Amino acid sequence: MVTARQWIGLLGVSACSFSAAAAQTTISDAIVITELFESFQLVDPSGPSATPLGLSAANPFGVPGIPGQLLLEPSGTLLFTDFSLLRRLDPATGLITEVAELPGGVFSSIALEADGSVIANNASGVYRINVVTGQVDVFANDITFFGPGGVAVAGNGDIFVTEFFEDLYKINPVTGDFTLVPTDGAFSVPGLVEALPNGDLAIWDFPSGLFVFDPDTGTSTPVPTGLTASGTAVGSNGAYLVANGDGVFEIDLVTGVSTQLTPDETFFSAFDVVQGTITIPEPASAALLFVGLGLVRRRR
Repeated sequence: MVTARQWIGLLGVSACSFSAAAAQTTISDAIVITELFESFQLVDPSGPSATPLGLSAANPFGVPGIPGQLLLEPSGTLLFTDFSLLRRLDPATGLITEVAELPGGVFSSIALEADGSVIANNASGVYRINVVTGQVDVFANDITFFGPGGVAVAGNGDIFVTEFFEDLYKINPVTGDFTLVPTDGAFSVPGLVEALPNGDLAIWDFPSGLFVFDPDTGTSTPVPTGLTASGTAVGSNGAYLVANGDGVFEIDLVTGVSTQLTPDETFFSAFDVVQGTITIPEPASAALLFVGLGLVRRRR
């Protein structure tokens, strides 16, 4: 007969074996949304309903307070802001680790450089974060940001920052020099900004909506979407994505026609969105744990 102590030991071995051998599944073109009350929502292209992305009970920080801005690293891990903190979530394990803390207050926006560094901004300035060491360096400038908006990194490495009252700045990634980018005045309160594969910028102006901006000519083209935006991203196929309370949409930047990628899903308050390849635990593998427990009980 197996004693209670032996049963607990067997249970531990079974759980450890399950953990070590747990199956995983990789999802291409997966969509992840940060959302109030739900933390992280996962949308698998094979089924457009959103499901909570699993978080490990072993996280030293507990459940994130309000995860906001979101980035997908090439490795498939997620970087997210939590007020003034930058953290990393590994979807394969559900574990969250600390990356860095931003001086000067809450994050406004974040973007990823080609080498994996994060460019971030807030009311105090623009920063580069080394996601390996956690070192935070500020781009020196004499600009006071009245209302910091979005930040984007172009394919050539140039950094673009939007600021309240029509301002758009370009930062040289090597020298850190700030340059005011001339615009045609089409947008008045630029906020969210994404660098498009062709070198243009997609800028969301909160009073007027979406514009495609050519930084070489300083000209803007309005895109009639009829949508609002709380989060934007360039998807895995180069398409422009928008998240809001009604779901996630892919927008044709020429016609403004939108395709809803989550047709049976609405969000109480979506914050941001990313799309790419991630790995998660295989849902069916959880049943193996119960099989293991059943074997232990039968042996007892």
